Amino acid sequence: MLYIKRKLPKKIFKQINKIKFHYKGFHNRTYVAYLNDVKVQIRVAINKIADHKDEIIFLKNNEDYIYVTPYIAIKKWYEGDIYLKKYQTKESDFLLLDELKKVWNTNLNLSKMNWHFYKTKDKKYLEIVDKYQNDFNEVIHGDVRPKNTIFTIDKKVKLIDFEWTRKGSKYFDIVSFLKFSVLTKDEVIDYLKLDKEKLEDYIYIVNLFNKTSYEVVYDHIKDFYVNT
Repeated sequence: MLYIKRKLPKKIFKQINKIKFHYKGFHNRTYVAYLNDVKVQIRVAINKIADHKDEIIFLKNNEDYIYVTPYIAIKKWYEGDIYLKKYQTKESDFLLLDELKKVWNTNLNLSKMNWHFYKTKDKKYLEIVDKYQNDFNEVIHGDVRPKNTIFTIDKKVKLIDFEWTRKGSKYFDIVSFLKFSVLTKDEVIDYLKLDKEKLEDYIYIVNLFNKTSYEVVYDHIKDFYVNT
């Protein structure tokens, strides 16, 4: 709590009450609180694995976020639960794709995703990245998965946790989405009017990129969820 107090302007901290721990992830610790009478999420950075520069640019254009810095962010609370299998239907997955389309259509000057960050030497990977080197121009979420998605009590789907938002290709997010979606690959291709060959290429490089990142960075970091 002392850290939150130190990182917030006094004017804002004085308006906050009923702070309660909610969740600890790879990069942040999350609290639930009230800012005046509005229920909010307070997210506190716990390491420097994620560079929040691009995220801050993105969140400052998001009306649900009240206060944003590299160390702490306050946003309106979404009443609901993380996007567990019990909530998933084809209809809700299409709603999530619609939310992703809003991200992809955002026009912001963000850093480009670095496919060579982990110095992968796999020949096929390098050939595919080179093939699409001029393709990385859309704003992407960068970490689409159930725990970064909220299914609200009014059955809406909301994306959260934009630490890895960058300029990249929407196909990166789509591959991540397909890992947990109840939609078939063909249904997603038809809905988004995707190129089948390109999608298969991205499935290869995204899977290898993520596998390498977990081996290098995340393998020994706990990630757990606490219900409130």
